[in-house]
Parts: sequence; C-alpha cells; structure tokens
Amino acid sequence: PSGTRRMALALAAIAALWAAPFLSGGPAWSPLHLTQLLARDSVAGDVQLSEFQRSLRYFPLNPWLHQGLAARQMHVDGRARPGVWQRHFAIASRLVPDSWTIPAAQARMSRKIAPELSLGYWQQAVDRGTLHRSEIFGTALTETRSIPDAAGSWARYVEANPRLLLDYAALLPEEPARYSYGRWYEERSAATDLAPWEVEAFYQQVVRLGKLSDLDEWMERNPDREEADYRRWAGLLHQWGEDLRAWQLLARRIPEPGYPEGLVSVEQEQLETKWRLAPENAMNAQQLAHLLHHEGAIEQSEEIVLAVAAQKTSPPPPWFTRKAAYIYSRLGRHGEAVTTLLSSK
Repeated sequence: PSGTRRMALALAAIAALWAAPFLSGGPAWSPLHLTQLLARDSVAGDVQLSEFQRSLRYFPLNPWLHQGLAARQMHVDGRARPGVWQRHFAIASRLVPDSWTIPAAQARMSRKIAPELSLGYWQQAVDRGTLHRSEIFGTALTETRSIPDAAGSWARYVEANPRLLLDYAALLPEEPARYSYGRWYEERSAATDLAPWEVEAFYQQVVRLGKLSDLDEWMERNPDREEADYRRWAGLLHQWGEDLRAWQLLARRIPEPGYPEGLVSVEQEQLETKWRLAPENAMNAQQLAHLLHHEGAIEQSEEIVLAVAAQKTSPPPPWFTRKAAYIYSRLGRHGEAVTTLLSSK
C-alpha cells in the first residue's frame, strides 16, 4: 500500500539524517565533528590548519584544539611568527593546569624551532609532575642534554627547587654530586613534607655521597619510618660495614622461627636417606633438622638448615633463611646473618 511505502521512505530519511554526522563528520559546531577531528589528528596527523581554526570558533575552551593549532602554526611559519603558536600553547596549558603531559608535548614539539623555550616547557612539566616529578625530571634532562646552556639552566632550576637535588646529583660527577647532596641534606632532610621519591633518592645516594652520621641522624629523626624502612636501614648499615648494628635492627623486627609443634613419626634413618638423595626436599630437611635438634645434635641440625638456606637452584623457604640468619649470628658471622635475613621475604 502507498501509505506503507511513504512510511518506509520517512523512516529511511530519518535514519539518513541521524547517520549523516557519522558518515560526513557533521557540521563544525557538532561535538561529534570535534571528536573525529581530534582522533584524526592523534592517529593520522593530517588535520589542516584551517580545520583547527574553524573548530576553534565553536570550541574555544578545548585545550587539544589549541595544542593542535599551535603545532600546525609552528610547522607553517614557526620561526617567522613564534608569538602565534606560543599563545595557543599558553592557552592550552592554562586550560588544564594540572596536566604535565601538555607542557611535555609542547617541549618536544618546540625542540628544533625554539630549544630555549623547550627547556621552559620541560620545567613547567616537572613543576606539575607531583608524584611522577622525579621520572619526568629524568626524562627532561635526557631529552634536553644537547641544547646549549641546558646544564646551566637545569642547575639554576634545581637550586630553586631543592626537592630535585638528589635526582640531579645522581647524574653528576663526584664533586658536584656531593655538593647537590649536601644542599639537599641541609635543606630537606628534616622537612615534614618529604615526597616518597625524595626518601627513595636519599636511600640510593647516602652511601655514595653521604656519611654514616647522616644515616644515624636520619634514623634518630624518623623513628616512625622504622617499621616500613628497617630493611633499607639494615642494608645501608651493612654497606658501611656496620653488620652488628644492622643485625640488631633486623632481629628486633623479625624473630627467630621455631620448629613445628611435635615430632614426626618417621625413622631418623629414613629421613637421612631422603636427605642424601634429595637435599632440595625442604620438608624432609626441616623434619630431620628438628629431630636432630631434639636429640641434642645441635651442630648437625644447624648444618642442615644452613645447607638448605644456601641452595642456589631454587629460593629456599623463608623458614630456612630466617633460621639460618640466627645461626650465623650465634656464630658471630653477622654480615652473613644480615644478608641472609634480608634475602628472606
């Protein structure tokens, strides 16, 4: 019937109207058009300068439009009219004030045309880095290494931002590295707002650039950190040869494990046979060590524990490494006791 045909045509027209934006991109004021344009820019990079300018009239607060427009403007006549693309970079950055990726992208785009501006954009990215500031700083130093006066610019930057002095020291020769470490320790070691990456950088640099007294002062000043960092502290003391102190610190936190309750009913001869044939069998070794210890053969029992803890074919169970550490300590071999206990999970 004719009515049915008219209805079908009407429905087809409605469907075409709804599908048009997806097929043609829609008018410039369409949010769908904006999404498709930005997708083209990120994947193919073939969006023209005029397209960015037209979309920006309808979406003046979109930072990615400003960023894309600045990139095209830089490509067209970046050296002749630097103020144009700089202005759009600044707008994009202000529209997303917490983003470090925007100034980092700007730094990379302006690297060849305006290297001195690239340094400024990288420093802005570092300022915004918060939790990732240390990583961004390292990337920025690497990517700007060949820029003239980059070293001087970064030296002045870290002087004004002492949080980064330790990360900067890690990349310097011995003498200037010691200066940067000393500046950080003087200005930041007693601060109450230390970032986690600052603490980690201190642990990584204190043996190379600092003194044992620095670590002593740090531990005395930060007793609340002991629960989380006692392994790091013990490892650092061990590097300075302070093995007895390192062991005492670890022993306060990790008690000596005891043997399991009750003895097994397996004959000692059978356990010894299994031990000779399969020394990697940790359960059998523990049972034999337990039985020997119960019968007063302490030295033999401890030899089995130490042998299992020293196996390299596979990581020994934590019980053996902890027990072995205490055996080493009773023998006065505190260095081995520390390294063995630190290897235990």
